Amino acid sequence: METARQFDLERWQSEFEQNTARIQEIRSRNPGDQGSLRPFEGAWSVAECVQHLSITAQAFIPIWTAASASTDHNFGKPYRIWWRWFLAGINDPSRMRSSTPNAFVPGIVPHLEVVLEVYLKEREVVRALAKEMYVGDIGGIEIRSPFASWMQYPLDYSFDLWIAHERRHLSQAEKG
Repeated sequence: METARQFDLERWQSEFEQNTARIQEIRSRNPGDQGSLRPFEGAWSVAECVQHLSITAQAFIPIWTAASASTDHNFGKPYRIWWRWFLAGINDPSRMRSSTPNAFVPGIVPHLEVVLEVYLKEREVVRALAKEMYVGDIGGIEIRSPFASWMQYPLDYSFDLWIAHERRHLSQAEKG
């Protein structure tokens, strides 16, 4: 998948729908308790991958909700080269590996269906926020990363980062 050079709502929504189809396929391939089993020692189960995505959405949603109060959204400007590099690394797990901050490590994970029910609702909130805030080439606000407090990036970039992060962990879940 080509790395986004700037935010485009149509492209983003297409990627969102592709990920939705992947989630449904993951769900169908992991009936019963199968999705809660770790494929090997040290690896996350499918349910843990989804719970991690849920924790991530829960971290972003309040930031995006606060940003939605502004009319200065910064959508549509080309991403700087270092943000494109980072996005490419998130898209491709073989290019960038890092340890997950403790706050984003799944805890005791309930059944995959329970985790999916919550996460699918959170995804719809994310989709609504992206559509609500997409207003074209204006503004200039940045948000602080929920993962690394020293990192700030453009608001629209955060939606591309979120979808790339989701794609990364769906790939992990598909292997589980």
